[in-house]
Amino acid sequence: MLLNRDEIREDKYFDMLTEAILERSQPRTTDLFFRMTRDEHSVGDALSVVTAAEAPFVQVPSHINVRDGQISLINNDHTLLGLRASAYLMPYLPEKYRLLPLLQSVWYIPAGLDIWNQLLGKYPGRYATMKGINVPPPSYGPVVWQEDHKPIREQGTIEERLHAHMIATVSGDSRRSYVCSWASPRKKRCARGYANSWSSSA
Repeated sequence: MLLNRDEIREDKYFDMLTEAILERSQPRTTDLFFRMTRDEHSVGDALSVVTAAEAPFVQVPSHINVRDGQISLINNDHTLLGLRASAYLMPYLPEKYRLLPLLQSVWYIPAGLDIWNQLLGKYPGRYATMKGINVPPPSYGPVVWQEDHKPIREQGTIEERLHAHMIATVSGDSRRSYVCSWASPRKKRCARGYANSWSSSA
């Protein structure tokens, strides 16, 4: 069973990971994650802690921006998707190399903060670099676009809840897009599969 929300924030690695991520230190963030997997943490628990540490800083105010009349889609969950994909890869690798995909994904986290401002040339990171924008290291941290909220319990079938999520996303309803619960109340499963992939890899 994965750590609950209170256990994650009380974990001794949570503050250290948050600090390393905000310092944009890829080596330290990756080393801390690796140490967690060697320090009585399951892979699932380690993923829960590092995800909670990065989550406030990879959100965006909207998934759609318009620049020069062109619609630009802004994805907030690229680092989370990397972690999920890596968790799926683990069983296919020899035991000795099983953590490599996860370590690569964790290495990417500090370069993936505040994508919205990266694309505007206001915060350094991989997306800014991809656009050819050289942003000097700032004296401030990434913007936290969405404050923490209790989950919104969406009603209906899984198809209806996913459709509601899509509408919230494309309409710019960031609060519902981020904090709606898409888990089935009966099966206790996450529709997008994050929790399943992590717990099955733990």
